[in-house]
Formats: sequence, structure tokens, C-alpha cells
Amino acid sequence: MPKRLFSLFVLLSMFELAQAQTAPSHEPYWSVEYQMGLINVNGEGNFFRMTSPSFSFNAEYRFSEPLGVRAVLGGFQGKGYVIRLNEYYRYHYIRGGADVMWYPSSFPVNNMYFFAGLGLMVGTSNGAQNVDVSFKPDYFEGLWSAPKVFVTGRIGAGYAYPLTDKIAVTGEAAFSLYPDSVNSKMGGNMDCSLSLMAGIKYSFGPCRKKQKPQPVYVPQPAPVQPVIAVVEEPAPEPAPVEVVPEPVVEPEPAVEEEVIPESVRIYFTSDSAVIKDEYKSSLATLAQFLATHPDWYVFVEAYGDSKFGSAAHNQELSERRVASAVKQLKAAGVPKSRIQTVAGGGTNKFTVGKNVKKNRLVICHLLQNN
Repeated sequence: MPKRLFSLFVLLSMFELAQAQTAPSHEPYWSVEYQMGLINVNGEGNFFRMTSPSFSFNAEYRFSEPLGVRAVLGGFQGKGYVIRLNEYYRYHYIRGGADVMWYPSSFPVNNMYFFAGLGLMVGTSNGAQNVDVSFKPDYFEGLWSAPKVFVTGRIGAGYAYPLTDKIAVTGEAAFSLYPDSVNSKMGGNMDCSLSLMAGIKYSFGPCRKKQKPQPVYVPQPAPVQPVIAVVEEPAPEPAPVEVVPEPVVEPEPAVEEEVIPESVRIYFTSDSAVIKDEYKSSLATLAQFLATHPDWYVFVEAYGDSKFGSAAHNQELSERRVASAVKQLKAAGVPKSRIQTVAGGGTNKFTVGKNVKKNRLVICHLLQNN
């Protein structure tokens, strides 16, 4: 079953990567993360007593919109159980490995991700060495002494809730498979565990590659041709001609073309609906135009950035941004009856590369009644 899930993960990742070739360009960037949580090792003991702490340091390289790779270094405490003695024992591991990260753009939940990876576990201590199993000398068929190295694999899913453009709180669950000798027993089946981790993640943003300087073309001045003066004989003066003045025609006064103000775009800081002072003069210009043109009205549309926050949060944020724009227009003298609004929720249609700030905006259009 785990092999089938891993194969499905690889196929879906390849599909997302193919889709990314036709999407806007994505500049690679690095991020780092620290996680802490709990891990439950499958066994015959009590579920809660078989649960232990775990931690992890991660470094991720996001090389395309849907895909990335993550290096993992961490550790955890596993537990085993001897049924006959009703005794628990502990073993400790340092784990290192690599995960393939998949961020599905078509998934209904924003900021969800999936991962699969392989790694090595280095055993640093084994409490099974201290258990007295004299009643059955071969009880621990796979008994090992530190240091001991095992190969492990895992698959899981997580969610990253953005606090700012660069900082996010993460939570993830992972299912791992280990060799049967991890707990020193040899039951014939692979051991497994379930871990729940929470952490804090910091993204460094796009890593822009240095471009080679392009040669600058400097146009050369054209060669100066020598000027040869030619002296001509003066032409004979023509006979005087009587000039009849034409009637003077008064020019018609020029008709000034009406200037219609352009649409006003108002950009906001993250998770804010406060209109900055730099945009208030543009809104006042719209209000002045509407005051002298009663057959026109203003259409206000607002959005949030869909890459950060849930759909419900972005919808509520776009409604607050619409309300701020309407309040400012009414303060400039525009009656509410001449203002139409729409709160568009989260969007990414204004994004240019990684410039997600373009999606946090309100657009005010001037429209004429039919």
C-alpha cells in the first residue's frame, strides 16, 4: 500500500510540474523551518505510553510553483513493549533525510502540501539491552548496540498558515516505515509510526540569479562632409506684382476635449484595509468628476491575495477594503446611490512573478449609465 501511495504522489507531482510550464514564471527560493511534536510507534503497548517527543530542522528549496525538495535533520524517542513482563523500553534516533515537496495548485484548500521521502536513522541508545528476557533468550532476535543505522521512508501532508509574506506556522502529519529490527524484535513485518508536528517556517523569498552585463551600444557620429560654398550670380529683380489681399477669416474657437480620469488602483499592506494618504487625492479627483457629470457612477472592486490565508478570510478582508473605499468616496462628496461595489475575495490574477502585493488592492472605475 505505501508503495502505491508513493507512486501516486510521483505521478501527481509530474502532472503539476507540466502545468507549471504554462503558468507565470516562478523564481526559486529557500526557506528554513523548525518543528516539534509527538511520534507514536506502532506496538502492543498502551497508545499514549508508546507516544514520545520528536523534533526536526528543515531546509527547503522551492524550485518551481508546485515542487520543491527538503533536507531534514531531527531526532525522536521510540518505545517498545515486552508483553510477558509488561515492561516498556526506549530507544533514541537521530534522523536525516530528504523529502520531495508537492504544492498542488488545484487543491481546494489553499497552502496545503504533500511530501514523500527517504532517510537514514542512526540509533544512539537502545533500552532493550537492559530488559531481562531470560525466560526467552531469543526474544530480541534483532538486538543492536549503538551506533546502528537503518533506512526509513515516509509520506505525509501538511498545512502552512501565513502570518506575514515570509513567516508561516506549519502543521503536518507523516506515516513512516522502518525495518523490523528497529525495536530489536524480528516479527517478520516492517514497523511503522505516525508523527504529528508543528513548527515555524521562514522564507527568504526569490533567489534572483546574477545576469551577465549586456554590452552597451554607443552610436558613432556620422562623418562630417566638407561644405563647398558656391557663389551664384544674383538673379534679376522681378517686376513688381500687385498683391490683392485675401479676405480675413476669423478662426473658430477650439473645442476642448473632455478628460475622463483614469481608474484608481489602491494597494494595501498585508491583512489591512486602511487606505494610505497617497491614494486619497486620486479618489478626490474621481469625486470632482462625478460632481459635474450626473450620468456617471463609480464601480469599486476589492480583492485579497489567495496565496495567503483561507478563502473565508480573504472574502472578509475584501469586504472591509470595499467599505474603506466607499467611506473615503462618500467623505469626498460622492452619494452612496452612485457607488456600486463587489468584494472579489482572494485572487492571483494581478500577480507578476512573486509580487503577491499586486493582489491586495481596490480598483475604482468610472462608468457611464446607459
